[in-house]
Amino acid sequence: MKKEQLLNVSLVSSDLEINAQAETNILTKGQKTAVTVTLTNNGSQKLKKADVELITPEGWKVSNKSKAADLAPGKTAEVTFKVQVPADAAYYHAYETPAIQAKVSYESAGAKTVTVSELDGTIAVLPDVGLTLSPEDLVINTADVQEEVPVNVKVKNYREGAAQASVSLNVPEGWSVSPEKAEVYFEASLEEKEVTFTLNPPADIQEGDFKLSAEAAVNGKSFDSTVQEIQYDHIGTFYYLYPAQVNGVAFELLAPEGLKVGYIESGFDKVADYLSNAGLDVTKLTETDLASGDLSQYDTIVVGIRAYLSREDLTANNERLKEYVANGGHMVVQYHKPNDGWVTEDTAPYPLTIGNPSIRWRVTDENAPVTVLQPESPLFNYPNNITEDDWANWIQERGLYYPMQWDDRFETFVRMGDPNEEPFDGGILMADYGEGTYLYTNLVFYRQIQGQVPGGYRIFTNLISYGQNE
Repeated sequence: MKKEQLLNVSLVSSDLEINAQAETNILTKGQKTAVTVTLTNNGSQKLKKADVELITPEGWKVSNKSKAADLAPGKTAEVTFKVQVPADAAYYHAYETPAIQAKVSYESAGAKTVTVSELDGTIAVLPDVGLTLSPEDLVINTADVQEEVPVNVKVKNYREGAAQASVSLNVPEGWSVSPEKAEVYFEASLEEKEVTFTLNPPADIQEGDFKLSAEAAVNGKSFDSTVQEIQYDHIGTFYYLYPAQVNGVAFELLAPEGLKVGYIESGFDKVADYLSNAGLDVTKLTETDLASGDLSQYDTIVVGIRAYLSREDLTANNERLKEYVANGGHMVVQYHKPNDGWVTEDTAPYPLTIGNPSIRWRVTDENAPVTVLQPESPLFNYPNNITEDDWANWIQERGLYYPMQWDDRFETFVRMGDPNEEPFDGGILMADYGEGTYLYTNLVFYRQIQGQVPGGYRIFTNLISYGQNE
């Protein structure tokens, strides 16, 4: 530790400027590139035997070795290395040592200083092409199996210059896909193309999880990774590689015929998209919709998680939404924090206080037993018959920020709690208001729906279908 500190002091005091750059920061297996390291002595002392070498993984070839030479004050030395990436090079991983680093050494005042410098930007060995599938998650409703399911594949070229890729989808037994292959042509590196496949699931598909995967053949080699590019000004560019696949689940999801849902999206959840993908008729409501649109056309209006924080127009038009309920609409509001613009006396039709501090008002055990307090309610019987199985296999937790107090006009429907703690009754609250109904739930349905948990879809669909069986 002390030696490292002294070396750092030596480097700072020498005023040596090190600049190391690669010809291209994105590399593919078998590629050749050049790395130039420039040393500038901005100090007042001569730096003796200044030398540079590249540090690369085993198997990489580096040519044009540097020759040690003195570097006088105000002088600059530059050396260019030729680098050959091997055919079996490891792909980039954010937590591993960079593939190429510059090792600089010099002598000054009788002591030798050695420092390792990273190259400008992120040096990454990536697949020849990256494949990004949309949707990433897929629901097949066994009650009404879709005849055709479109899957888009974005293909990005990471090779130098022109390239050709033959893209295909691997589907479970019994499925068909068209086309079998799609040819993609690139003229330059980092060019991106998109192809669409049409999938036909079997009409008798069984309930359970399934996967669809994509692959691309380039010059006789196969590639099957999604390359997620993460770029911010303050940290630069990084990459995350994972299998190019769609996570699918098949289960029965019943919904009232013609159910029309308006969704006030918060930006914090993707529930509207997931419900649409599952076959429900969901419209995302805009500022204009909330301010002056015809809200009566929707059977149910759903408020996304924490939307009173992110949607000023929601707060501005909250009285209009209450009027929608009073005129016979059904409104479902998902979990909020106390400081999300939630006003205890005014946001809901009747007083409702969100639990604070949060650590006291949550159920973190995703397997916590659930007691249904009103099992005869349509919330648990229409259109889906909810059983214990629908409360199984939840992810991360049951609920956050449970209400700690509410008006007597709210009814309670479920009871649950963490082990050895008092259970909460406020996970689903509902009250009549005028001719309609207002439902507040802090249960984390968004995690379940986005996590492909069938029970989350089925229970939430029942919540937003309330009143349609009358």
